[in-house]
Parts: sequence; structure tokens; C-alpha cells
Amino acid sequence: MKYCILSIFAVTAYLVPAQTQLGARFVANCNNEDFESSSPSGIITNSSSISGWNIFKLSYSVSNCAALTSTAVTKLNPTASRIYTVNGLVDSIIGSGYPIYSVFGSGSPNGGTTYNPEISDMLGNSFLKLGTAAYLPTNNHHSIEKTINVTTANCLFRFAYISVVEKGSICCSSPAVQVRFYNTSQGGVILPCPVYSVSAPTQFCANPNTPPLIASATATETFYHKWQIEAVDLSPYIGNVITFKMTASYCSNSGCPKYSYAYLDAQCGPMEILVNGTPFPAHTNSVNISACGVTNATVVAPPDFSSYQWSGPSGFTSTLSTITTSLAGTYTLNINTSGTCTTLTKYVNINLFPAPNLSLTTTNTLLCKGNSATLTATGLNTYTWNTQSGPSIYTVNPTNTTTYNVTGHDNNGCFASATIIQSVSPCTGISTISSLSPNIKIYPNPNDGSFNLFIDEVGSSASLCLINVLGQTVFCQNIRAGINNIEANAVTSGLYYCTIRVSDKSVTTVKLQIQ
Repeated sequence: MKYCILSIFAVTAYLVPAQTQLGARFVANCNNEDFESSSPSGIITNSSSISGWNIFKLSYSVSNCAALTSTAVTKLNPTASRIYTVNGLVDSIIGSGYPIYSVFGSGSPNGGTTYNPEISDMLGNSFLKLGTAAYLPTNNHHSIEKTINVTTANCLFRFAYISVVEKGSICCSSPAVQVRFYNTSQGGVILPCPVYSVSAPTQFCANPNTPPLIASATATETFYHKWQIEAVDLSPYIGNVITFKMTASYCSNSGCPKYSYAYLDAQCGPMEILVNGTPFPAHTNSVNISACGVTNATVVAPPDFSSYQWSGPSGFTSTLSTITTSLAGTYTLNINTSGTCTTLTKYVNINLFPAPNLSLTTTNTLLCKGNSATLTATGLNTYTWNTQSGPSIYTVNPTNTTTYNVTGHDNNGCFASATIIQSVSPCTGISTISSLSPNIKIYPNPNDGSFNLFIDEVGSSASLCLINVLGQTVFCQNIRAGINNIEANAVTSGLYYCTIRVSDKSVTTVKLQIQ
């Protein structure tokens, strides 16, 4: 029976919509677990010739059923296994109808999904062949092992394998492909689950955990299965050293020239749940996710387990590994593993919040050099101006046009930022224009909207208008020759173009700063 000890710890994070979705298939956190850094070297003759792995030929005097657990084991150099770095390999026993492609790796998909439609985006170029289709002497069985220092970055171990098995005589003397896990930190104790074993069907050997087997078209009494991916959650063993072992055994009875061999590819990565493309650690059993500015959450469970069962608010259920929901609440995810392993349970707490309504304004869109403006931000709970924390109101006195940025979080913890450009003008030489006719004086400038205009002649009619920096006319007043008192107190602060039109012919424009 498989058992999983799940610690209770809440991981809380906030996400924003993501454009791409990343999966653990692209992550390598063990040493050459996918064989991609291996080079094809013909038959492997040295136990340490594959970086990150140890490969052996096992010799022992007990039945095959104890191939990976016997204490009476002698490790010899292998004599048949090899690395392949070619996709579309045609195996002589399996045949050309099912060419073999790498499952795990990186880069662009290699085309293997065409033959394995249930596996999306098969990647990489390299995989291992463990053993051979030629009978080796009794009790010489090829075995490979990998030692994993389990961390949060590699606690999801996935391996893909193909078994080719010839039918034997009795159960524990039949050739078999077997997988076991060991807790090396605890003296090499074998983990009760997961356990995998594949042997050809016989009347003596019922094996309910065997993947569906296909009879070989080129060899009698020989069977194979297509790539089988198994996912193993090593989260309960974080901080421990776990060893993965796989063997392909031969018939153990004298005079029984039967064989088995296997193909292997593997991948380490984190146990994580993706929400809208953002990964969240799932090595504990509780994940708290707050999504800001989105109306739906697309949740992707850890890949390659046997089956999935979701339940959630308002009777929500699904058996897919990926769900999309617009309902906030707690979702229970039961992840079923293959074989006799027990169910993994994860709790995904989803909160969906609207985007923060951040607003940023200035009291003066355009300042004269030496004057100040007040920047006001609303819609958040905390504010940081450029790199300095402060209140929602920020007074500035720039000497040049300056960009100001405010960031912060609202009451839901959602992040937002905004930018404003505070324009600054020198405002020099604008109070008096006497080189043109008529002579014009405006004073004081800057002012609060109340100012005086002197003009020596107006002809039959004249007017003064204020135009803002957007080109909008916001104030007009008829004027006469001499001193005119202008009351534009209702006009908001900022820089304006003061246009004086005389007898609809002569137009003069003066910059005017209203504070």
C-alpha cells in the first residue's frame, strides 16, 4: 500500500494574467535524468558511464521476484544496454508500426506525439535501452538506478518506460521489468509504494498492474506496451535521499532462455499547480491563490498521474487535470496514482478580485519652473512614490519635466501601478509683449485667475480667451483699451495660452500660468 504523509502549510500568493503556460515537462532538476546530456557510445560497458546514473548487470541466486530486493546481489558491468539519441528508432521486436521517440527533454516537440497522442509535446532526443532481446546467462539482469536528493524543486519524479517481455514458465521465473524506490537516508529501506512490475501474461502469473500489452508481430510469445508515464510524488521525503531502481530480468530457471528489456526516459520537477499560467508550490496539501483583475481561473494539476477528481463550490465536479472556474472558494483535488498507491489530496483555495481602481492626478498639468504641484493617488491601501513609501498625496517641485510613478496594494492585496508626467516650462519673458502693435502687458503672471491686462488700442472690438494645453477654450472676455481686470477664478490651475484678438484681425498669444 502506498502512503503519503502530507504536511499542512498554506502557501498564499497573488497572480496576474500570464500569456504563456509553463509545465514541469520543461524543467530539469536532477542530474541528466532525461539522458539528454548523454552521448551514444554503443554498448555500455561501465557502470558509471552515464552521467547522473549507475547501470549494472545483477547476478544473484534467488527468483526474479526478488530481483531488486535481494541481499544476495553481485553488481557487474553491463553487457547490453545502450543510449540512443535518435528519434523514430525502430525496435526489431516492436516493429516499424511504433517507432520510439524521446519523451522528456527540451526544445521543440520531436514528433513522437503522432504515435503517442495521449502524450502532448514529446521533447528531447535521448533515451536508454535497458537490456537486449538476446538471452543472457541465468540471473544476469540489467539494472539502472538514480539517487535523488529530494527538494521542493525536484519532488515530482516522472518516468516513462516501454517493456518488452518474453513469456516464461512460472510466475517468479518469468522475465520481468520492475521498478522500486528506496529511502537511502534510512538505510536503503524499500518504499512500499510505488511498485511497478511488468511480465508477459501466463496462467500462473496474474498481474493486474501491468499496462495493456501488445503481442509482437515479429517474435512469438513476446509482448510489449507503448510508452507508459508514471508520476511519483516524493514530497513526503523532502530532505531525504531517494533512489529509483529499474531492472530488466531474464528467466531464472536453468534451461529457460527467456528475456526482457526496456526503454527508459525520466524527468524531475517541482510539485506545482498552475493558475492562469503562474506556478504555485503544491508539495504541501493546501494552496491559497488570489487572482487579481481576472474573472476566470484556469487551474492545472501536476501532470501524468493516473486520474483526477475535482469538487468545489456550487456542486462543481470534474475528472480533467485542467479546470476553468469563475467561482471563488475551496476546491478539493484528489489525485489518483497508478498501482496500489493511495490518493493524494490537495486543497486549492481560490479568491477572484477585481483589478485595483488606481487613479493618479496632478493639480497642475504644466508648471512654471519654481512652482509646485500636488499629485493625488486614490484606489489603493498603501502607496510608494518612485521608491519612497508615503501617503496618497505627494507634493512635487520639479525644475524639469519629470516622470512620477506610484505603486501599492489595495485592500485585497492586489498590486497596481500608475505613471504621470509632470511637465515644466521655463515661463520666461511672457509677461510683456511690446514689440508688436498693440502693446500688451499682463500682470501678475503667474496668478490665481485674477489678473490685469493692459492694451493701448483695440479698434472697434477686442477679446481675451484662455486655451488649455489640450486646445480647449475655457474662458473668454471682451476687453477695451487701457487696463482690464480679468476674473478667471473658475479656471483650474495650469498653464494656458492667453489669446488677444483685436478687431478680428490681429491675434497675440501669451503664456499664462494660473496656480
